[in-house]
Amino acid sequence: MTDEINRIMVKQSVVNEYTVRLARDITEPDDFHDEFALFAGAGPSDVVKLQICSHGGSMDTCHMITKSMQECEAKVVGWIGPTCASAGGAIALACDEWEVDEMSSLMIHTGSFAPGWGKSQDVVAGVLHQDKMIARFVRMTYTGFLNEEELNEVIKGKELYFEGDELVERLQNFSDYRDAARQAAYEEMMGQTADPEAVDEEEQQE
Repeated sequence: MTDEINRIMVKQSVVNEYTVRLARDITEPDDFHDEFALFAGAGPSDVVKLQICSHGGSMDTCHMITKSMQECEAKVVGWIGPTCASAGGAIALACDEWEVDEMSSLMIHTGSFAPGWGKSQDVVAGVLHQDKMIARFVRMTYTGFLNEEELNEVIKGKELYFEGDELVERLQNFSDYRDAARQAAYEEMMGQTADPEAVDEEEQQE
């Protein structure tokens, strides 16, 4: 009896698909502990599907959520629901891909806040700071989805609504914009990495 050679290699991999229903206001960060844990733990072979239907809420929490999504190793696919507004829309645009249907809609506007109480100088300083942070958030979140004129209109207080074919076209253009930005950043990084070596070779030749 001779030993047979095993020519078949078996490789197993586990792919997890998570479905997260984000159908509430974007409140305090601690209210999203489970979502943060999921984004941190999902692997590169996993898929996270976000079902988003939200009127929006806290800009701070929104930024923390989108940052966690960007750092997540899994692909994040967002379904844009009938009401996907403000911070809810910002979270939707942070997804890697999107699913839309005949009822999907997305609303974009600037932030709102209460100036609070205190010395008049402190209130003014606080308002100016918040105004600057909101404008930065608008440009960081919506550039590529909105053009420059629309960005300025939103910062000045205009609300913009998107649905149907226009929403689909905007999402495709936004995806292309992000891909081009990543490629440009990669090429810049590679160029900076190559520069020191090129300088060393030139010095050695001299």
